[in-house]
Amino acid sequence: MKKYRLYWGDLHAHSAASYGHGSPQRAIACAKLQLDFCSVTGHAFWPDMPDDRSRYAHIIDYHKAGFARCAENWPLLQQLAQAEEEPGRFIPFLSYEWHSRAYGDHNVYFRDTDGPLVNSDSPTELAAKLAATGRAFMLVPHHIGYRQGYRGINWEHFSSKHSPLVEIFSMHGCSESDLAPYPSMHTMGPRDYRSTAEYGLKLGHRFGLIASTDHHAGFPGSYGDGRVGVWAEALTREALWDALQQRRTCAVTGDKIQALLQVNGAWPGISIQDAQQLASPSPCDELYVEVVACDFVDYIEILRNERPVLRLSVPTPAAPAAQTAVEAVEVVAAAAAVATATAATATATAATVTAMAAEATGLANMDGRAAIEAKVRIEWGWAAKEDKIPIEASLTLQGGELLDIEPCFRGEAVLSPDDSFAGEERVPHNIHHQDDRSCSWSSFAVANPSPRQAGTQAVIATVRMKPADKFKLQMNGVTLTPTMRELLEGSISQPLRGYRSEAVRIHKAVPKAAYSISWQGKLPAAPGTTWYRLRVAQRNGQWAWTTPIWVER
Repeated sequence: MKKYRLYWGDLHAHSAASYGHGSPQRAIACAKLQLDFCSVTGHAFWPDMPDDRSRYAHIIDYHKAGFARCAENWPLLQQLAQAEEEPGRFIPFLSYEWHSRAYGDHNVYFRDTDGPLVNSDSPTELAAKLAATGRAFMLVPHHIGYRQGYRGINWEHFSSKHSPLVEIFSMHGCSESDLAPYPSMHTMGPRDYRSTAEYGLKLGHRFGLIASTDHHAGFPGSYGDGRVGVWAEALTREALWDALQQRRTCAVTGDKIQALLQVNGAWPGISIQDAQQLASPSPCDELYVEVVACDFVDYIEILRNERPVLRLSVPTPAAPAAQTAVEAVEVVAAAAAVATATAATATATAATVTAMAAEATGLANMDGRAAIEAKVRIEWGWAAKEDKIPIEASLTLQGGELLDIEPCFRGEAVLSPDDSFAGEERVPHNIHHQDDRSCSWSSFAVANPSPRQAGTQAVIATVRMKPADKFKLQMNGVTLTPTMRELLEGSISQPLRGYRSEAVRIHKAVPKAAYSISWQGKLPAAPGTTWYRLRVAQRNGQWAWTTPIWVER
């Protein structure tokens, strides 16, 4: 079996190359802070744009101006796709956006670093024209959850031949299912069940799931707005394109949750036809789950034909040594979905409890002298509305080892053109130094857009430390020195300049047993076509969804 590595990207981010803010050069520089690949997408066409200027003059004008800028800057976008390519380090893809009220918005992606701007009245005609150019391309529908006719997806005209992927999460919200988190709050309207990925899968369509930001201020990968994970052989243009075509993808909201479900040894996106299983008198599907999250896992759910059949629940440790194992592995009460043969599931569940208990033994050592592997999130922001405060920070471990630093940087919260926001060319964040004991970075702190919407920045430190070892965080002249034991008990926060000033929070430490989960077992097979997929919920509101695997009997 081929071995793949998970690479992270954002395939849908805008800049001033069309309508948006910040240069495409700055967008790529920001992407390199925390991604392996990206696409700086230009808004290019809208064949059925409204023409009633009494109601839509502003919309008509800024779209037409943006389309003209995209055409003008298209040579630059092609040049950047070639010049910024660094195999093994970073890969940019060329793309443009095609809007449609009738069929839903699609992005056109080219495998290579050049390609034409092609327009048409429908996705079918658009695909035919692009195919005639001889270039490798794909069409990816996005913000699909809006009602059909209002720039949501039109499943009747969907073709997996040219659209192997569907974007289910972005700044527009989540279109995974009717009960998904993150509803659509844009003026384009609310989510419609008939426009969700769940509905499309039930219709029999086959596609991979991705997320990307749809960010409009030149910041691909902006934390919390959507990212795509791709299982590829290497970080090259050809390997990534092949993986995207084969649908080896997962979608995440922000945290880089490594979520993998394999069925009968197959990777996400695969269709399995197993003659040996057909001949078996009591066939079972063998499932393997591996999740490496970035925070406390709330639950991991396996769906079969869009119905939950197994849920792995992971309690949050209350305090050091208070929990010594994962205590709950719950088979979801969906008898019709699981059929009547539950013996295999029960056996798998018992095995899960044993395996997870062994993996969770680190929790029993929290009060002892053994080192604990954990993730510690350091978050800053909470500034006054009129402020944008420069941040200079460093983290030093007084004992233990720093294994990794994962940035969670946000761009400015801009979706539609906004004359009050001019954008900037300076890359606002930077990791200056990192070794096995320390790291330093620069950033900024701004106000949260609302009391319920975060505008904070963060890094996640993965560490191996003994309970008595200390963290030393220095930020803008303020020093915090909590022990690992204290952070396992709970978070600490500190305003940096007194009351109503920017602040920092060191989150409750997440022991490895609470974020790294593996499971394997069997579920009774079902006749006909069956598809499985995985969704992962973290306690901090971050999610992951894997592409389905289809089994045909």
